[in-house]
Amino acid sequence: MLRIPKRGLVLTAGIVWLAAGVNILRIGIMSAIAVWGKGERWRDILLPIFALLILIGFSLMFYRTVTRHVTRIMGYRDEKVSIFRFFDLKGYLMMAFMMALGILLRRGDFLPDYFFAFFYTGLGSALSLAGLRFGVRFFRLTLRQIFLITIGLLSVALGTLGIFLPILPTVPLYLLAGASFLSSSEGLYRRFQKSRLYRRYLQPYLDRGGLTRRAKLCLILFVTLQIVIAAVLVRKSMVGLIILGVLYLGFLISMLLVVKTVSLTEDREETKEDSTCT
Repeated sequence: MLRIPKRGLVLTAGIVWLAAGVNILRIGIMSAIAVWGKGERWRDILLPIFALLILIGFSLMFYRTVTRHVTRIMGYRDEKVSIFRFFDLKGYLMMAFMMALGILLRRGDFLPDYFFAFFYTGLGSALSLAGLRFGVRFFRLTLRQIFLITIGLLSVALGTLGIFLPILPTVPLYLLAGASFLSSSEGLYRRFQKSRLYRRYLQPYLDRGGLTRRAKLCLILFVTLQIVIAAVLVRKSMVGLIILGVLYLGFLISMLLVVKTVSLTEDREETKEDSTCT
């Protein structure tokens, strides 16, 4: 069975919704052309108003539906999932019901073309907009992944350079890299975990499940001092200052929101915290 990344599943859902919307919109527009000008004037005036009301009503409903499907898709534990999982069982049943109902109404001549003119025009427009919204979410997720991967790779490079240059904090940069990879690419995160640099410099901190408050404070003060020194050295380079600012902001976020604060025994705290401060 074909398996694609979760982001690709969001795009697949958008394509399906957009294709369905365009097809229904085509039927609505053809019906509108067929009935336009062939009845009382008020019917022609009310047709686009009815279509707009249908568009607004279904758009409000589909807005929540798109959000629910994107949340469900991105919540899958596997990085790659079956291409057919862009809908859940409820979604497939609803799609089958709507398709069967639409075919029945059109083939059975239960309703006039005037109804299909405004109803299908509004419904098709709402479905098309929902499909486009899936596409927007896909590109936002893609840009977010590219940004996080870039931050992760840059952090690994600078952290490795920090092994030889004391002005660059190795462990905080590796923490930032790990958090970035974990939020963007499971494959890169696994490769980073298997690396010798990860096991040597980062694993001792993560084995404890986090850092103590004192260790965090020592680390933040130490990194702040190093960032200030580095900023003085590259003060004439705007690009260098921006990079340092982004890294420092990412470090603070990782320290405050990503790395857990743990409580250890006094002996263990003293041993670990002393090694951190030094």
